[in-house]
Amino acid sequence: MRFAATIGTAALLSLCLVRPFPAVAGETRVKVVRLAGDVLIYPGHGEEFHQAELNETLTPGDFVRTLDDSRTVLRFPNGALILINEHTDLYLSHCEEHGKTLLEVYCGEFIANIQRALSPGSSVEVSVPNCYAVVRGTVFGARVLDSGEVEFYGHRGLVHVYADSKTYQLRPGRIIRLARNRPAQFLRHKLKLKQVLQEFEFAYHPPRGNVIHKLRARGL
Repeated sequence: MRFAATIGTAALLSLCLVRPFPAVAGETRVKVVRLAGDVLIYPGHGEEFHQAELNETLTPGDFVRTLDDSRTVLRFPNGALILINEHTDLYLSHCEEHGKTLLEVYCGEFIANIQRALSPGSSVEVSVPNCYAVVRGTVFGARVLDSGEVEFYGHRGLVHVYADSKTYQLRPGRIIRLARNRPAQFLRHKLKLKQVLQEFEFAYHPPRGNVIHKLRARGL
């Protein structure tokens, strides 16, 4: 079952409030650089959720949720771009311009484009159920399926994926499918890098006007 279907607004705010915010050096703000449809932001310091706005800045502790036919692109201080597709829940755990960026994805699909090799000691770490990936300069994607399985897609460069005390190397054109207490599956895909990068160039379209009211009425 999707995380989005089981956790409401109050629980999300509690999740944000109980997480520690470690001290960081340098820029920590994340910017919304592309936006289409209904993208919700749950601020990390207890404010009510709201519709994301183009060029809005987010900080560690914020939670991002995309609804039907909605997507957004976030730009991080280290230059990394994260495309968040529809039905995805993403938590900004830690963000540092010259250090680690930590993201948690509970359901849905994303594509990460680390556009340039990061400085020594810097990395982007994405945690999904039961496993996580660490990168320094690459393009890759991941899908968290309703079944609990996670699929990682390699598009450019090398990605290290960690699960069940094992390390896997994800390369371009390859898929690693992971599930708890089951052997990893290694598959191939035919997605071209140019095609993947074009996914980041979608056009803006406004949110539906009444979605916030409906969600609050339902206590979500």
